[in-house]
Amino acid sequence: MAQEDYKVLAPLPCIGGDCKEYSETTKLEKYIPGVFRLAIGASAAFVLLNLVFGGFQYMSTDAFTKKEEGIKRIQNSIKGLFLVVGAWLILNTINPQLLNIDLKIDSAETPAVGGGGTVGPTDLRCSTGCVPLTSQFSIKPGAGSTVSSILLPKLVTLDSELERVGIPSWIITEAYPPTYTHQNSCHAYGTCIDVGAVPDAKVYNFISASTNAGVKSVFEVETQVRKDAVIAASCSSTDTACKSVLGERIAVYPPKDGKRQITGEHFSVYNQ
Repeated sequence: MAQEDYKVLAPLPCIGGDCKEYSETTKLEKYIPGVFRLAIGASAAFVLLNLVFGGFQYMSTDAFTKKEEGIKRIQNSIKGLFLVVGAWLILNTINPQLLNIDLKIDSAETPAVGGGGTVGPTDLRCSTGCVPLTSQFSIKPGAGSTVSSILLPKLVTLDSELERVGIPSWIITEAYPPTYTHQNSCHAYGTCIDVGAVPDAKVYNFISASTNAGVKSVFEVETQVRKDAVIAASCSSTDTACKSVLGERIAVYPPKDGKRQITGEHFSVYNQ
């Protein structure tokens, strides 16, 4: 399950990947480690300040009791410094992964009803639960023209969202019934569609619009080089949130055993 972006009330440095700037939006999985690192740094700074103050207290008085207080403060500061640094070193020595807080939970793709597995043009399970796509949608000639009644209103919303983000023209290349073999059984239930590729610079806009419409879009490519190129075209060099989303929502399917796993670059749009 991908973590949502949050606008934080107390921005922290480095949580967006750039330690020179404060990030006002982040994911919980990045913010909590940022708080942890800040706490370690603040503790070390406090210990050093306390050490300096203890030294000043020792040097600035002739009273025996005050010198004792200064010595005790210095000793406690050194113990605190060892405690802070030691805690980090122990965890890093046992397993560096203990210092990496990962709250991301990957969810499995599931169809609305029934099991998974490869499905093709003869595997039809939505004979009563699917409805025709309305005339507002552009459909590739020969492709199916119906979808699940649950998915249709979300696609209507998606159409409006895409118009809003500057993608007024998009085409459905596969609906229900499926016209070729798919790995995801959602195609047998009409709970997902395939959509033709948009310009690289608009991929993030398409995925964001999909999220707003209540569907999940995954852009499928064949090489890591293409994935990197799409991210570079869609996201500015400093937009870490965009890069994070596309890192999760662009899937690479290279040829396998001499055969292509996808027929071409496209979006898979799933009901969720």
